[in-house]
Amino acid sequence: MADQVIVERDHELALIEAAVAGAASGSGSVVVLEGPAGIGKSRLLEEARVCATEAGMRVLAARGGAFESDLAYGAVRLLFERELAGLPDGELEALLAGAAGLSLPALAAAGHNGHAPPDRSFAVLHGLYWLVSNLAEQGPVLLALDDIHWFDPPSLRFLLYLTRRIEDLPVLAIACTRRAEVGPDRLLVDELLAQTGVAVLRPRPLSPDGVATLLRRRTDRDDVAPEFSAACHGVAGGNPFLLGELIGGCWPPVSSPMPAGPRGCTTYVPRRCHGRCCCVSAGCRRAPPRWRSPSPCSVRTSLCTTRLLAELDEESAASALDRLAAADLLAAEQPLRFVHPILREAVYGDLGPAERMRWHARAAQLLQRQTAGSGRLASHLLHTAPGGSAETVVALQAAARAALGRGAPEIAVRYLRRAVLGELPMDLLNG
Repeated sequence: MADQVIVERDHELALIEAAVAGAASGSGSVVVLEGPAGIGKSRLLEEARVCATEAGMRVLAARGGAFESDLAYGAVRLLFERELAGLPDGELEALLAGAAGLSLPALAAAGHNGHAPPDRSFAVLHGLYWLVSNLAEQGPVLLALDDIHWFDPPSLRFLLYLTRRIEDLPVLAIACTRRAEVGPDRLLVDELLAQTGVAVLRPRPLSPDGVATLLRRRTDRDDVAPEFSAACHGVAGGNPFLLGELIGGCWPPVSSPMPAGPRGCTTYVPRRCHGRCCCVSAGCRRAPPRWRSPSPCSVRTSLCTTRLLAELDEESAASALDRLAAADLLAAEQPLRFVHPILREAVYGDLGPAERMRWHARAAQLLQRQTAGSGRLASHLLHTAPGGSAETVVALQAAARAALGRGAPEIAVRYLRRAVLGELPMDLLNG
């Protein structure tokens, strides 16, 4: 994609390279990239992954989603599950030996239902720390953590726990978060930013010169008029992602003359995002929140599951996916995911509150038929309209018990609060 070009990020790249070198030599650290959506945090994180891979480091990655904060240790499982799933039994047992075995409740399959008391939380955090330590004994590790403002509280607590102990490990954790996000879990992110030794990088918007440079590099053209560059800077505000959208929506063909000033820029008003959303018509429009929105499973949603929820046949679903990928809304790969969180949120925002609740209710019904894990089911039930359903209360009770078993009492409380909102007789809440 065009936005693979990096401009005016020499300071951030230098610090990241130094942190990678430090972890590779045995000195661990935490780097947090903080800034608004589209400023280039994920792009810098990708550079860190490339740098770490070239240095021979093992790379583990997880990306938060807007509804994943309702899944107990959901981000932790994303971080470790792919790495652990591919290991032979002997290697897996070695990694989970000793105190690392305490991490099992957090790493268990989504259908795991534990019955341990809430004070298991510390033991699970301690076990996850030792799991990282055991991994690091085999070689230096990079933890690439994107959109941590959407991480669930237990996963954020693990990151905090690791941060206070990472210095003596050959481990580098790089996390990306938005500055303006607010919510009940923001205090945990703020606590991370305040930790001694955490390097916080805040990429700045591109300068007018930076925008001009980016325009020339992305389009491979040298005839960018200063007035046009200045107009692009004014429209995008120096935000690299928005600038990329502007280029994609307004750039003339190579054979066309370059617009000379602000009026020329206005002639090619960026309607790219709007055009993308408009392409979601007919079959595409029927795609549910699990496809069109930041759902709790959006980073690993299969085409088959989405097709069933949207009530599309295989041919129609494949055609809709092709159109969404051609419009650069979805990445042309499986599992399904949006190209960028900004696009995901823009599409989700196109749904009214009642429609959102209806789609989440349909998703919950499908997950119930598929006997999905209690956490995945509950994460949709949280966003449905309370309707006095005993079945919903029972499902939320089961999810709360599972969350307690993982050592995530905060998540259990969320599920039970939603159950109470159903206004059912209290004897149904005594399980």
